[in-house]
Amino acid sequence: MSKTMKKIGTIFAAAALVGATLTGAIAADLKDLPAPFVKDGKADVTIVVGASAATADVLGSIDIASALQAASVTTTTVNVGGSKTQTASAGVKVESSGNGLILNQGLYSLDAQFDDKDLDLLASGVVTDESSNDDFDYDQTLQLGHDVLVRFDADDTDMKEPALYLDLDTTLDTLFNYTLDFKGQNLDMTALTDSETITMLGKTFTVDPSITATGDITLHGSDKTEYMALNEPKVYN
Repeated sequence: MSKTMKKIGTIFAAAALVGATLTGAIAADLKDLPAPFVKDGKADVTIVVGASAATADVLGSIDIASALQAASVTTTTVNVGGSKTQTASAGVKVESSGNGLILNQGLYSLDAQFDDKDLDLLASGVVTDESSNDDFDYDQTLQLGHDVLVRFDADDTDMKEPALYLDLDTTLDTLFNYTLDFKGQNLDMTALTDSETITMLGKTFTVDPSITATGDITLHGSDKTEYMALNEPKVYN
């Protein structure tokens, strides 16, 4: 690079004798090359070669263009030594105290449990029985499942290139267990017949009023809210 810049200096010094059209080059202090032609990693220069220019002049212009191109860069300091700390936006690192997640390790070995201190989706909530006006507070947690391994390879059936993935070998493998705990309170779901709501994993559901003591708990949820007006029928799927 220094040899090339010396060539540029020589060419500019010779070109300065040509005439007033090279006023910018004459005014420039050649010891500052590539400045003022390159600033903040960007080149601001036009190189002109006459139609009947000698071969040496053409080669010189190529030298100048190459040198300015090489100088048109910006540098960023990157720390490649020591341990690295990764951050996640709106997420949480999968690890437990003193035990990070590594390749070929099972999630169960971390024995990690997440709650509202880790994820907003697991915020504590309350269900209000509208008929009795009783409140039932609850907490939400996620516990990592068993028999799920961290792999980096190419699966025989699904991948053409190696990739990082969680290996669930069988249908019995569980990625995580979700728990909603009413903190020792007994909530009679069959009493929730007034369109009471409950928020789980950040989504609000309405309790089906037809729940029986021995049947399944049915919750209704939607990503869209529709409003109905009198004498304006609508069809819903």
